Amino acid sequence: MVQDSRISAAIGITGPLADHFEKGQVMRALVSGYNEEKRGLILGLKRLSLEAAAQGYPIGSEVNATVTYVCDDYAFLEIEEGLQGFVHISEVSWEYVESVQSKLAVGQRLRVKVVEHNMERGRLTCSRKAVLPDPWSTFGKKPGDTVRAEVAGFVEGGTLVKMAEGVVGYLRNA
Repeated sequence: MVQDSRISAAIGITGPLADHFEKGQVMRALVSGYNEEKRGLILGLKRLSLEAAAQGYPIGSEVNATVTYVCDDYAFLEIEEGLQGFVHISEVSWEYVESVQSKLAVGQRLRVKVVEHNMERGRLTCSRKAVLPDPWSTFGKKPGDTVRAEVAGFVEGGTLVKMAEGVVGYLRNA
Protein backbone atom coordinates (compact mmCIF):
# COMPACT_ATOMS: atom_id res chain seq x y z
CA MET A 1 0.00 0.00 0.00
CA VAL A 2 1.29 3.44 -0.92
CA GLN A 3 0.04 6.17 1.37
CA ASP A 4 -1.16 9.42 -0.23
CA SER A 5 0.68 11.31 2.55
CA ARG A 6 4.01 9.95 1.30
CA ILE A 7 3.71 11.50 -2.15
CA SER A 8 5.86 14.35 -3.36
CA ALA A 9 5.45 17.20 -5.80
CA ALA A 10 9.14 16.64 -6.59
CA ILE A 11 8.07 13.77 -8.86
CA GLY A 12 4.95 15.52 -10.08
CA ILE A 13 2.44 13.52 -8.07
CA THR A 14 -0.20 15.29 -6.02
CA GLY A 15 -3.68 14.17 -5.08
CA PRO A 16 -5.10 10.64 -5.17
CA LEU A 17 -2.83 7.93 -6.57
CA ALA A 18 -5.59 6.67 -8.89
CA ASP A 19 -5.19 9.93 -10.83
CA HIS A 20 -1.54 9.08 -11.63
CA PHE A 21 -1.27 5.30 -11.95
CA GLU A 22 -3.09 2.54 -13.80
CA LYS A 23 -3.65 -1.05 -12.75
CA GLY A 24 -0.70 -3.13 -13.89
CA GLN A 25 1.66 -0.16 -14.17
CA VAL A 26 5.20 -0.81 -12.86
CA MET A 27 6.65 1.76 -10.46
CA ARG A 28 9.54 2.22 -7.99
CA ALA A 29 8.74 2.82 -4.33
CA LEU A 30 10.62 2.70 -1.04
CA VAL A 31 9.51 0.29 1.69
CA SER A 32 9.00 2.47 4.76
CA GLY A 33 7.17 0.13 7.11
CA TYR A 34 4.91 -2.84 7.69
CA ASN A 35 1.24 -2.79 8.71
CA GLU A 36 0.79 -5.76 11.07
CA GLU A 37 -3.00 -5.52 11.09
CA LYS A 38 -3.40 -5.45 7.30
CA ARG A 39 -0.32 -7.65 6.78
CA GLY A 40 1.04 -5.35 4.12
CA LEU A 41 4.10 -3.26 3.34
CA ILE A 42 3.86 0.52 3.55
CA LEU A 43 5.50 2.07 0.51
CA GLY A 44 6.51 5.66 -0.05
CA LEU A 45 7.32 7.72 -3.09
CA LYS A 46 8.31 10.97 -1.36
CA ARG A 47 11.53 9.77 0.29
CA LEU A 48 12.61 8.04 -2.90
CA SER A 49 12.17 11.29 -4.83
CA LEU A 50 13.98 13.28 -2.10
CA GLU A 51 16.95 10.92 -2.22
CA ALA A 52 17.12 11.29 -6.00
CA ALA A 53 16.86 15.10 -5.79
CA ALA A 54 19.48 15.29 -3.01
CA GLN A 55 22.01 13.48 -5.22
CA GLY A 56 22.07 16.64 -7.36
CA TYR A 57 23.22 18.61 -4.29
CA PRO A 58 26.22 16.82 -2.76
CA ILE A 59 27.41 17.78 0.72
CA GLY A 60 29.68 20.82 0.37
CA SER A 61 27.95 22.17 -2.73
CA GLU A 62 26.68 25.75 -2.81
CA VAL A 63 23.14 26.42 -4.01
CA ASN A 64 20.75 29.32 -4.42
CA ALA A 65 17.54 29.02 -2.39
CA THR A 66 14.45 31.02 -1.46
CA VAL A 67 13.39 31.52 2.17
CA THR A 68 9.88 30.08 2.66
CA TYR A 69 9.46 30.26 6.47
CA VAL A 70 11.30 32.06 9.26
CA CYS A 71 11.00 31.91 13.06
CA ASP A 72 13.30 32.80 15.95
CA ASP A 73 15.54 29.72 15.77
CA TYR A 74 15.54 28.55 12.14
CA ALA A 75 14.40 29.07 8.56
CA PHE A 76 13.12 26.79 5.83
CA LEU A 77 14.23 27.21 2.24
CA GLU A 78 13.03 26.00 -1.12
CA ILE A 79 16.02 24.67 -3.03
CA GLU A 80 13.90 23.40 -5.90
CA GLU A 81 10.25 22.44 -6.19
CA GLY A 82 9.64 19.70 -3.63
CA LEU A 83 13.13 19.89 -2.07
CA GLN A 84 13.35 21.74 1.22
CA GLY A 85 16.38 23.19 2.98
CA PHE A 86 16.79 24.00 6.69
CA VAL A 87 19.08 26.61 8.28
CA HIS A 88 19.56 26.66 12.07
CA ILE A 89 20.18 29.98 13.85
CA SER A 90 23.83 29.00 14.45
CA GLU A 91 24.39 28.76 10.68
CA VAL A 92 22.82 32.08 9.63
CA SER A 93 25.78 34.42 10.24
CA TRP A 94 29.19 34.72 11.85
CA GLU A 95 27.72 37.46 14.04
CA TYR A 96 25.62 36.77 17.12
CA VAL A 97 22.04 36.32 15.89
CA GLU A 98 19.34 36.89 18.47
CA SER A 99 16.57 35.87 16.06
CA VAL A 100 16.69 34.43 12.54
CA GLN A 101 13.85 36.85 11.71
CA SER A 102 16.28 39.73 12.23
CA LYS A 103 18.52 38.41 9.41
CA LEU A 104 16.25 36.57 6.94
CA ALA A 105 12.81 37.23 5.42
CA VAL A 106 10.31 35.11 3.51
CA GLY A 107 10.91 35.46 -0.22
CA GLN A 108 14.58 36.40 0.20
CA ARG A 109 16.99 34.66 -2.20
CA LEU A 110 20.29 33.57 -0.69
CA ARG A 111 23.25 31.32 -1.31
CA VAL A 112 23.84 28.45 1.12
CA LYS A 113 26.14 25.45 1.45
CA VAL A 114 24.66 21.95 1.82
CA VAL A 115 26.07 20.42 5.03
CA GLU A 116 23.86 17.34 5.49
CA HIS A 117 21.28 15.20 3.68
CA ASN A 118 18.63 14.66 6.36
CA MET A 119 16.33 12.13 4.67
CA GLU A 120 14.62 11.23 7.95
CA ARG A 121 13.21 14.76 8.02
CA GLY A 122 12.96 15.03 4.25
CA ARG A 123 15.27 18.01 3.75
CA LEU A 124 18.81 19.23 3.26
CA THR A 125 20.53 20.93 6.18
CA CYS A 126 22.26 24.10 4.97
CA SER A 127 24.60 26.82 6.21
CA ARG A 128 24.46 30.45 5.13
CA LYS A 129 27.45 31.25 7.36
CA ALA A 130 29.65 28.82 5.39
CA VAL A 131 29.38 30.95 2.22
CA LEU A 132 30.13 34.26 4.00
CA PRO A 133 33.67 35.56 4.64
CA ASP A 134 35.02 34.33 7.99
CA PRO A 135 35.71 37.46 10.09
CA TRP A 136 37.89 35.47 12.49
CA SER A 137 40.40 34.81 9.72
CA THR A 138 41.21 38.54 9.50
CA PHE A 139 40.64 39.51 13.14
CA GLY A 140 44.35 39.25 13.96
CA LYS A 141 44.08 38.87 17.74
CA LYS A 142 45.29 35.95 19.80
CA PRO A 143 45.03 34.83 23.43
CA GLY A 144 46.79 37.37 25.68
CA ASP A 145 46.12 40.39 23.43
CA THR A 146 44.08 43.31 24.76
CA VAL A 147 41.04 44.30 22.71
CA ARG A 148 38.52 47.12 22.74
CA ALA A 149 34.95 45.76 22.86
CA GLU A 150 31.40 47.08 22.82
CA VAL A 151 28.61 45.43 24.85
CA ALA A 152 26.37 43.71 22.28
CA GLY A 153 23.88 41.97 24.53
CA PHE A 154 23.22 39.82 27.54
CA VAL A 155 22.59 36.09 27.62
CA GLU A 156 22.11 33.60 30.41
CA GLY A 157 25.36 33.43 32.35
CA GLY A 158 27.18 36.29 30.70
CA THR A 159 27.59 39.23 28.35
CA LEU A 160 28.25 39.31 24.60
CA VAL A 161 30.79 41.84 23.39
CA LYS A 162 31.49 42.93 19.83
CA MET A 163 35.19 43.35 19.05
CA ALA A 164 34.96 43.87 15.28
CA GLU A 165 32.37 43.45 12.53
CA GLY A 166 31.18 39.85 12.84
CA VAL A 167 33.46 39.08 15.81
CA VAL A 168 31.60 38.63 19.09
CA GLY A 169 33.09 37.36 22.34
CA TYR A 170 31.48 36.03 25.51
CA LEU A 171 32.25 37.29 29.00
CA ARG A 172 31.13 34.81 31.62
CA ASN A 173 29.57 36.10 34.83
CA ALA A 174 32.01 35.72 37.71
